Amino acid sequence: MTFRLVVTTVAMISAVSATGCSEAVPPASEGAVIGNFSTASAGQCGQEPDTTPCQCNIELHNMQVGFAHASDAGQITFVKDGDGGARVFCSVAPAGSGFEAQGVIESGANLLEFKVNLSGANTEDNKAPGSVAYRTVYTVDQFQSPAETPCNFWVSTEQEVTAGRMWVQWECAEVLDASAGRGCKIGQSTLAMQNCDQ
Repeated sequence: MTFRLVVTTVAMISAVSATGCSEAVPPASEGAVIGNFSTASAGQCGQEPDTTPCQCNIELHNMQVGFAHASDAGQITFVKDGDGGARVFCSVAPAGSGFEAQGVIESGANLLEFKVNLSGANTEDNKAPGSVAYRTVYTVDQFQSPAETPCNFWVSTEQEVTAGRMWVQWECAEVLDASAGRGCKIGQSTLAMQNCDQ
């Protein structure tokens, strides 16, 4: 009788420990983006002394994953990591007086990778420089913002950036696929991320 009591007690303690020590799984990262792939840039695709100008021979198009509304948060449609095979990851962590934000949204042929340090002080008149990699079914290959011509990110009146989430505008004066001699730009676009690491 004593042996059975001990076994039962140990089993109960183990069950309580297993449930009491488990941690809640954090929600999956979610993102939405619209990218306005636009006209040719004035970039240089050759390496010195070759100053061959880039050509943008790709038709104008929008890249969209979910729906990133520029001014109404209620109209944003997020895509969650794993939904339909989508890959969504982001980190928006405090850094100095602002936040270090980076992430990726990939769904089918569409891909956006970004990295930027910004804060609420980065308005349209005070944009924050950052980097972008961009791909769609139209580009096929990946375009990258060059270090000497970074993309710009900013927060409009309705938008915000805070630990764990961001909702911003962005644009790239120049994105290059230098191996194919192609250079284009991305006009004003919108990006929203939430449930990010912080």
